[in-house]
Amino acid sequence: MPSLRVGLRRSSEPTIESPQLVKYWGDPTLTEMGRKAEAGDWRSVESFLRGLPTPEQRDIALEGLAYEIEGRPDWLNQWR
Repeated sequence: MPSLRVGLRRSSEPTIESPQLVKYWGDPTLTEMGRKAEAGDWRSVESFLRGLPTPEQRDIALEGLAYEIEGRPDWLNQWR
């Protein structure tokens, strides 16, 4: 799968020539869950994911979260 970040660079103002990357797809709920995941609060993330009504919504949310996480977080082994 090609990286969506290839060829993009950050700028103070987004333009066609220099778009800005938006963490967690700009979604406020994913942003909040991402902050909790980064802080190691995997229980809140799990609760959020379990509360989504369809597997498709869980997949999309998990993809949005995982895209921003680099490496393997320490808390991942605790999440079963």
